[in-house]
Amino acid sequence: MATINLTVNKQIFDHAVPAAKEPKGTVFAKMQECISDNMESIASELLGDVGINAANAAPTEKLAVTLMHAACIGAVLANLRSMDLVLTATGFGVVSTNDTAPASKMRVDALEEELARHFYIKYHDLHTLLFSVVGWADQIEQKQYPCSLFYHFSFLSKFAGFTHPKAKDWDLAIPVIGAADEFIIKHISYAYHEELLDEMRSNSVSTHNGVIIYYIRSYIGACIQGRADTAEEIYKRMMNIIEDDLDDYPTYRDSEAYETNHFEGYENKREEGAYHFLG
Repeated sequence: MATINLTVNKQIFDHAVPAAKEPKGTVFAKMQECISDNMESIASELLGDVGINAANAAPTEKLAVTLMHAACIGAVLANLRSMDLVLTATGFGVVSTNDTAPASKMRVDALEEELARHFYIKYHDLHTLLFSVVGWADQIEQKQYPCSLFYHFSFLSKFAGFTHPKAKDWDLAIPVIGAADEFIIKHISYAYHEELLDEMRSNSVSTHNGVIIYYIRSYIGACIQGRADTAEEIYKRMMNIIEDDLDDYPTYRDSEAYETNHFEGYENKREEGAYHFLG
């Protein structure tokens, strides 16, 4: 396994976690070891050898910088509750005197939520950036990242109607995304769903598959919103597009899902697994 060779300095840390920006660098000093561990963990899990080599080769480019930012945010999140923090209008620091009171639970809770939201964004941005790294999608270990076409925090705004989504909104959406994926896979086949994922992961989405990916994300977004009628309508439109041009979708056409859909008349049932909504 390749080793990540990136060094996070205080400037990078301050940019990743603006709330932690303070002249003494006390917070950064306490976080350095955790930042390094986080970066290695994320790199091993998500980047693989190809991604690690790409980040090492261009330490000031977006992939490497995004990785370092995610590691910084993750480190602060992991240690937030174990530090005596003092929050100011411009940031926070570690309590060092008896005359300074720790921050209130309410303010720490708000900071934790904001950091969690930014971590999701940075982590999912890494996925998007890796899609354009030649050879990344060919790594066996990376075939599971992401496992859903609805993989990015920003999709809550784009497809699920959230104006200002929070980290807990993503956490609550995860099981709904999983149920909706199961429904889609059942009806378009595992093989075709994997084809869509593979094209997305390798930044090589064809025009006709791009349309289907958009519909699937819209369908999942409607499920997250709890809009069963809208989800059903989106699904039917998507299936009509596929069925009208089967030559463009040979993987689906040759699948058992195609045979099953035609045997059942591809009639959607309310009791299917996809209809588990946030409400």
